[in-house]
Amino acid sequence: MISNTIDSITSRIASAAKWVVLVLALINCYEVVMRYLFNRPSIWVFDLSYMLGGTFFVLGMGYALLTKTHVRVDVFYVNLSEKSKALLDILLSVVFFFPAFGLLLYKLVPWVIRSWEREERATGSFWLPPIYPFKSIILIAVALLVLQGVSEICKDINKLISKKNEANQ
Repeated sequence: MISNTIDSITSRIASAAKWVVLVLALINCYEVVMRYLFNRPSIWVFDLSYMLGGTFFVLGMGYALLTKTHVRVDVFYVNLSEKSKALLDILLSVVFFFPAFGLLLYKLVPWVIRSWEREERATGSFWLPPIYPFKSIILIAVALLVLQGVSEICKDINKLISKKNEANQ
């Protein structure tokens, strides 16, 4: 099933992304030691920190959707049957999720291409780190989120057409 393949990809990306937090912690510890013990702060840790933190955050979006740990106002949703939840999820995905993230992907592709063509650098920093790899990660993460959205809608459609659910209703 396509959902299993997408879910597996999402889980593997999340498992790899968790190591970014370790790197982030190590460079921040390095900065604390250099700044407070040796009075020699670095100029690169701040930029690397927001890039690594952002990387971890955006690569986790698809996993949050997979594990249903994203923010949801479920005052009414929690009392619905499984088929009603699936129908509502499909409707909201078609009306809001796919148009919003489809538009975002549409805008991100030229944004990232332009950044690579210009070899864009973070101008708010003294050491001017390249920013185009980070922008590429944002594009990849949004594409993975949309892919996970496809998986979720496939599972919801399966819930709607499944005979097994009818016995539980």
